[in-house]
Amino acid sequence: MRTKPKELEQAKNPRELGSPRSEIAITVDGCSDKWLHNLADGEVNKVWEFIELLKVSVWRLNLDADIPTIKWGFVVKNNSLFPVSLDGDIRGHLLFEGTKLLEQRTLVTNDLDNLGHFREGTVTFEQRLSKLEAEMIKNNPQGKFNFQGLQIYVKGGLGFDKIQSRQLLVPDSFKVGLHKISDKTSQAIAEAIQPIEAERDALKEQIEKATTPPGNLVINAARYGVPGIYEEDVTEILAKMVEGNTITLKEYYNDFLPDKVKRKRKQLHIDYFHNGIAFSITVPENARITLPIAYKDPKQLLRPR
Repeated sequence: MRTKPKELEQAKNPRELGSPRSEIAITVDGCSDKWLHNLADGEVNKVWEFIELLKVSVWRLNLDADIPTIKWGFVVKNNSLFPVSLDGDIRGHLLFEGTKLLEQRTLVTNDLDNLGHFREGTVTFEQRLSKLEAEMIKNNPQGKFNFQGLQIYVKGGLGFDKIQSRQLLVPDSFKVGLHKISDKTSQAIAEAIQPIEAERDALKEQIEKATTPPGNLVINAARYGVPGIYEEDVTEILAKMVEGNTITLKEYYNDFLPDKVKRKRKQLHIDYFHNGIAFSITVPENARITLPIAYKDPKQLLRPR
């Protein structure tokens, strides 16, 4: 075993060693990491500025139960040099399409208790719903939850309890649908496709305004299979499914149509008459369709895409 040089054993002050390296390593204040202390001193009174909200999410437990519930939560990251914690309870309300969800909620997970440097923490709640709130959510499947109604206060952790806490602000863009997660990436994508969705909604509105005049629906011919390989005549099967001069296909086709070509992507072709007007439609396997397709008049048919 190597022994320490005598000068190391006898020296009471590192400056007595006389080494150029030791002179450089020890600053005027006696610490080689003064820059780190300065950085920490700059952060200690504004720790809250270094807390980043990463994502929010809402998911369903049971909207049809006697006491309907959902779960919701958020993930934050501590980018400061100090541990951080929530300051008291989260106040305010989760919003759904601008409506406050007012029923009681229960804290399920809280990782924001002395959350360390560069660590991520999750806070989740189980939220009770009134019957009216549950119906509102069920009847608006495209509706969005947002977290701007919450008051989330964060403060420095161990040793910094006397520092005033500040509110963690949730970006207005962080809106999320049921069973969805919202973060910076998803919000950027949402902004990019917003014009496309607006065009889609306008087209959908035009289609919904189209009405199908009353009349007789007759399935003239139908075949199911893979063109060029094998197609089965399914005219009689579909004709028997017509009720009230309409037919809706929403189940798996192979459950009610013969599957003669296994493990191949099939298609369904239907020729039908409505009010004596001939229509043809071809859809991929398992497409949800309702016939007759809405149209305004024989000159301007709205064909399915």
